[in-house]
Amino acid sequence: MSEGLNIRQTGAKYTTYSANPSARLSVHDLNHIPVPAPLPDLHGKRCLVTGATGFIGSHLIPKLASLGAHIRALAWSGEPQPMLPDGPDEILHGDLLHPASIAGNCRDVEVVIHLAARVTDWGPRKWFYSSICTATRNLFEEADREGVSRFVFMSSVAACGVHRHLRGFREWDPCVPAGIPYGDLKLETEQWIREAAPRAGMDWTIVRPCNVTGPGSVWVCDPIRRMRSAAGLPLLDGGAYDACLVDIGSLTDGIIRAAFDPAGANQIFHFRDEWQASWRQYLTELGLMAQTAPRGQLPFGLAWRLGSSLERAGNWLGVRAPVTRLGAGLLGRELTVSTLNAQERLGWEPSRSYADAMARIYEWVQTGPARIRPAGRMRDALQALRG
Repeated sequence: MSEGLNIRQTGAKYTTYSANPSARLSVHDLNHIPVPAPLPDLHGKRCLVTGATGFIGSHLIPKLASLGAHIRALAWSGEPQPMLPDGPDEILHGDLLHPASIAGNCRDVEVVIHLAARVTDWGPRKWFYSSICTATRNLFEEADREGVSRFVFMSSVAACGVHRHLRGFREWDPCVPAGIPYGDLKLETEQWIREAAPRAGMDWTIVRPCNVTGPGSVWVCDPIRRMRSAAGLPLLDGGAYDACLVDIGSLTDGIIRAAFDPAGANQIFHFRDEWQASWRQYLTELGLMAQTAPRGQLPFGLAWRLGSSLERAGNWLGVRAPVTRLGAGLLGRELTVSTLNAQERLGWEPSRSYADAMARIYEWVQTGPARIRPAGRMRDALQALRG
């Protein structure tokens, strides 16, 4: 079994490598786990969280509850109760595209944390416009009517313009639209909030995470599915660039600090863990966990041009293109944006080491959905290796 994964966690070392000793990937020191400052006590704080059933919402809500916040969770109309995370004190259902369905949802709330949006790399612009721009404006206007103190908007590093390198990019550096609906409309909504909030006498906070990883994340599931597909997943520019990952635990810590710390008012924050793991390393390790691997290489410029053409065809057919410009930008540009604003204003630090994050992902892949975990004989072999 030349491509089995062997993960050993002994003492201070976590080692990820293939069964072939010559193919060792990485060694990380578990003693270098950051120790961030304690999170704030939120007893007496009342907040509304949209996107409650999404990946970020399902991790943020239990953490808010553990800190004592009173949480009102907003889920899409018709979403089943089992999909909702533990922790909210109130569960509301509504459609952000229909203001009447969310009337009164912000009553007696101090902070709105708006996570809900269309988060994907395909589809016509109008789909993104309604779920990002229209939905946010409807929610903001409801928050304004109810006297909410702070509106927290979940944006993305894609708003900065991922058609170019963003090494050291600061929060106040000029963003450049890339022609990608998701990122461009996140930027347009950021600008709208920054203009509307002062008129409403409301504080605003904008959060721009990098590529969010963790058990069940799209940056775990989607690469594995694509690596297993007939088309495969090529490395862009050899996978040389930093994967710019942020662990879900680090991100939720950052959101809470940004939303409730007075220093977070009227600020933009980038969040990424400074692991310095390249796309080649990260995708290779994910692949080994799931008995697959990235295949081939593609220059960024070619991927961008292919994405532009294939997106148009895919949108016309109503299917996701195998290559998209958003995917090309996220995997084929250096997006190591600066996190100094979060560190200096909020005292934020990454809360998990790369070693710990990958160990958690490994455990989830082995026990997670059947479409992700290795089947039968391979899974038994992996467990034997770990033992």
